[in-house]
Amino acid sequence: MRIVRAVLALILLAATAHPGAAQSSRQEVLLYVVGMIEPVAEAECRRRLSGGSCDFQFFVEPNARTANAYQSIDDHGRPIVVVSQRLVQQARTADDLAFVLSHEAAHHMLRHLDRLNAGLAAGGDRTLPMLGAGGGSAGTSARTFELEADRLGARIMARAGFDPNLGVRFLSRLPGIPSQGTATHPSHAERAAAVAALGL
Repeated sequence: MRIVRAVLALILLAATAHPGAAQSSRQEVLLYVVGMIEPVAEAECRRRLSGGSCDFQFFVEPNARTANAYQSIDDHGRPIVVVSQRLVQQARTADDLAFVLSHEAAHHMLRHLDRLNAGLAAGGDRTLPMLGAGGGSAGTSARTFELEADRLGARIMARAGFDPNLGVRFLSRLPGIPSQGTATHPSHAERAAAVAALGL
């Protein structure tokens, strides 16, 4: 965990050579959230994935044009969670960032990439973005996957000491996510209701 946090810190520093006070504060919050979420996510991952990789790597994408996050895997099969610097800037609380990180980590534990790519042609995209486009059977599957990741991610962040009912509200403040949802992502109300139903 120390290595991942050190890598994340270096990326954050490289992304903002002259951070203002608010930006610096967000970076500190992100490091704190990663430190809290990572051990809980890895423990849950090991419980669910016998023989699967649970060595999560967290990165910040400094030059992305949108406030987005996604889960992927590296060439060694290790799970990667990437958040854009713009998303970090949009976050107001630790709960906001905890919801995003836990949600993306949950995609890996639920094997969503494997399940999604099984229904796509060879060479399909090896990422699951928070903001997405698409339709047809892949879009229907993606909507289901988003709700599954919301539910598991909510449990993970709650165990780490965050409030998922506050975190899920972050979605409504992100530019690029229509309140009514998209072909691949449920509506804000549907996602908030799914989290609330857990009673966390």
